[in-house]
Amino acid sequence: MSLAVFLDVVVMLLLVAAIGVAIVLNRRLAAFRAAKAEFEQVIERFNTAAARAEAGVNALKLTGEVTGGRLATDRGARAIAARRIVVSDRAGGADGRPSDHRPSCGKSRAAAAGARTGGGSRSGAPAMPIPSAESDLLKTLSSLR
Repeated sequence: MSLAVFLDVVVMLLLVAAIGVAIVLNRRLAAFRAAKAEFEQVIERFNTAAARAEAGVNALKLTGEVTGGRLATDRGARAIAARRIVVSDRAGGADGRPSDHRPSCGKSRAAAAGARTGGGSRSGAPAMPIPSAESDLLKTLSSLR
């Protein structure tokens, strides 16, 4: 056997190996192309779900901001009402005794306000009109309930 024939056999074996590798690679690429279409569908569904989730989070954020604003307004109004009650209790009524501006368990805020403005008082002293700022505060508090 001559050197030329030996080299021809070696080249032929290398070509057969290269053809085998090409066939395996072609099969893998075909499987990848088939999976690529499915993968694109999965990504599209994921994008849709992410968009819905983002819209839901934005809606929750907006609701939280609105509720937080209402809560802050309600807390602020309650704090102002509590301060007003403390100040008026310290100042006392027309007869020098602390007046009861808090509604009792059975009275509503409107009934308590009516009791202060002319619905009668315990001391028999004439009722004083409620200032407009206090009246506005009472209306706001009653509308929050």
